[in-house]
Amino acid sequence: MLWLLVVGIILIIILLALAILLIPIKFHTESSRSNEILHINLAVTWLVLKIKYTLKDSQIEIFFLNRRIVDLVSKGKIPGKKKIKEPKVTKPAVKKSRISSFIKKHRIPSRALNKTKRLVSPDSIGHIIGLVGPMRKLSWEMVNTIELRHLKINTIYGLDDPSHTGITAGFFYAVLGSCKTRHEIRFTPVFTGPMLEWDMVAQVTFTPIRIFPPAIRFSTNRQVIRSIWGIIRC
Repeated sequence: MLWLLVVGIILIIILLALAILLIPIKFHTESSRSNEILHINLAVTWLVLKIKYTLKDSQIEIFFLNRRIVDLVSKGKIPGKKKIKEPKVTKPAVKKSRISSFIKKHRIPSRALNKTKRLVSPDSIGHIIGLVGPMRKLSWEMVNTIELRHLKINTIYGLDDPSHTGITAGFFYAVLGSCKTRHEIRFTPVFTGPMLEWDMVAQVTFTPIRIFPPAIRFSTNRQVIRSIWGIIRC
């Protein structure tokens, strides 16, 4: 019967791992700025768990099956109450002779200097440059694993000079006109003076298992292996 228990535990672990890798994680954010007051709300949802963060109150809430189980709010300052300074605890001074003898014994400065010289050598720099291309490709593939589900931006802006506001408005209209997007993005210029207000809602999803193919391609790239091995040997 013990082997049945072991098999059951292994199956449960496998199912949990598959659930973590295959079920998308949803990120929802709402941000607004009006009358120089900034509001930001963030929410992360996965299966039956949800974590919310509110910038205004520095509040963190955790929900399970839409029921709040944790509510954390940062403690604010109490008006009229002075903060009591805690006495500083002085640590016992270490004799300089011991420190200097330790440094001399292990030759720390010389080792650090030699390692720095090896890292800035032409061979090492060549290996580092060899990683630029694969890392750039990896970064682009990682960004593509994030799927933008919903985006709504409504911005009201104005600069000191009305002509600069007009130039900026023309640039935004040209960019938005050339981009074919199903999301709602609006920029409203104001020519009466400097102003910046916005109202934004965005939702993206991320499936953890999608990061494995680009990570495997990067780690098995011959150029990456040669460059990393060359840096280690330097």
